[in-house]
Amino acid sequence: MVNQPVDSRNTSGNGKTARARLLLSGVAAVALLVGLLPAVAGSANAADEQGTMVWTDCPKEQAPTQQCATLDVPLDYDRPGRGTVTLAVVRVPATGSDPIGSLFFNPGGPGGSGVAALAYEAGQMSAEIQQQYNVVSWDPRGIGETTPTLKSCDSPFPVLPATGKVNWTKALDRTSKQLRKANRACQRKNSSFIDYLGTRNVVRDLEQLRAAVGDQKLTYHGASYGTRIGYTYAVMFPKKVRAMVLDGNINPSGSYANLSASAVGPDLALDFVKKYAPDVFRDFKRGDRILRDEAITVAPGVKFTRWDYREMTTKLLAKNVQISQIPFLAQKVKVAAAGGDGSQAAKETLAGLIPTSNSNAGGPFSVVNCLDYADRPGERLQANAVTDAASQGPLGGQLALSYAPGCVGLDLQPEPVPDMSRGRLRDKVADIPVVISNATKDVYTPKFWAKQMKKAFKTQTFIQRYGTQHVIWGGDDSCVSQPIDSYVLTGQLPFPRTCAWPGVLPTPAA
Repeated sequence: MVNQPVDSRNTSGNGKTARARLLLSGVAAVALLVGLLPAVAGSANAADEQGTMVWTDCPKEQAPTQQCATLDVPLDYDRPGRGTVTLAVVRVPATGSDPIGSLFFNPGGPGGSGVAALAYEAGQMSAEIQQQYNVVSWDPRGIGETTPTLKSCDSPFPVLPATGKVNWTKALDRTSKQLRKANRACQRKNSSFIDYLGTRNVVRDLEQLRAAVGDQKLTYHGASYGTRIGYTYAVMFPKKVRAMVLDGNINPSGSYANLSASAVGPDLALDFVKKYAPDVFRDFKRGDRILRDEAITVAPGVKFTRWDYREMTTKLLAKNVQISQIPFLAQKVKVAAAGGDGSQAAKETLAGLIPTSNSNAGGPFSVVNCLDYADRPGERLQANAVTDAASQGPLGGQLALSYAPGCVGLDLQPEPVPDMSRGRLRDKVADIPVVISNATKDVYTPKFWAKQMKKAFKTQTFIQRYGTQHVIWGGDDSCVSQPIDSYVLTGQLPFPRTCAWPGVLPTPAA
């Protein structure tokens, strides 16, 4: 979830799929509007070596402050002789001489690259965290620089009319046909290992990584889909958790059918902006009205449509401080559509914002979700999910079109993640110190999912912030970061708190 630092969708958050997804596709687009992301903070000084990992300097083009390593793990933990997976691992060494250990991070997705995301993530951590922890991430099996890697796996966008009225049932049918073809090709090409990419195996890999860096217990920050890794680790290795921050939470008692429920998130976020920043909302609507009636030709054979505009708006909602860029985006649409002075420059900007891949359907996103959940919603349930989301506002329908049919064409043997609605599992993790954090109107992982995560761990430690941001720990908001930093440094759970909406927009009343 969504896909992305910034979660382009999940980014949950997706992310260069969701939040790298949380990530790279979203970052590249947002950068055209708001400038380059901050440089990595910290130092290249390495901490004393522990465990069995052998760290070397990463290629300079990757990040000069990072160190790289690999770790071989079994493809099939039940049958270790069937081959291995080579995990690509990266860390930003602690700036202090005597670090506490390693802080592991997963950026979300499924499909987010930890190797790609770590430089930004480490740079968002406070000076105290950077001093006391080696910040570590990895590309989960099937992703990025880890081998074997999924290949020939398309991530098609929903099939939607550029203008005019939308028949969502027809759109679902057309989208499903395209996605089915992509998923079948993906499974054929990667048949030798695709059944072993689920989250339970990712968690087994994380346990191997914990041991390899020499930490007796795990300190972990999971963002978006990374929260699924976190709660699954807590169930599978409950005595190995030192501290765990679950940030931008997915539903721990969910199913694949439940995934589409989060598609209402963008419109809940937009309603929040409508209430507390009405000028921003009005500007969004002006741009949307223009594109409802006419797509803009921004290059030969290339059109900027309402769906591109809404996708970009959703990405901007995912970072509170970037909501103020929505009027700028709407102005570019107005100028490009009107022609005359400035229209060509506006068209060039819009052309750069057209997404090139969909981090919320196909590829690792569909593969991992369909391994993690055993249910397969039928056509009627899919159609209901899409029409329900589309009825909430202008943004959610296209996201639900990606989520709802995600398993079509895949014939996988699931290894389901734990269902945390079961009392026995809740009792198992009740004593694990976990902090749950979420925005009140998180655009990709709605707060009602975070409430389920809080309930699953029977914890009162919930840090929330007003706003639409996806994933809230990190950066300069001390209201959020101070209690979570203290918890990660000391292991002592903080009191719950609700933080104000940072940035230039007014803070809503409690």
